[in-house]
Amino acid sequence: MATIKSLKIAYDKAVKKEQTLSSLLLANLEKYKAAKAKGDEKGIARHTKIAGDLGKKKRKATTDASAAYKAYEDKISGLHSDAELELS
Repeated sequence: MATIKSLKIAYDKAVKKEQTLSSLLLANLEKYKAAKAKGDEKGIARHTKIAGDLGKKKRKATTDASAAYKAYEDKISGLHSDAELELS
């Protein structure tokens, strides 16, 4: 059974990965805009492909972060339930 601390660490890592991918998507968007402004068709195609790849990874990271948060939240909720039972 996972501990609260390990669940929190897993959640923090998942969120950090999601944030990193978001930053990469934003940086890629700027590069795409620059390529489009220059009319650089190869650059446009390259940054469009990168955006697609990063988008898939970001969606997975978001799903993973949500799952990690749910596991963490469920564990904490379980502790509160246990504490209430002990007080009764």
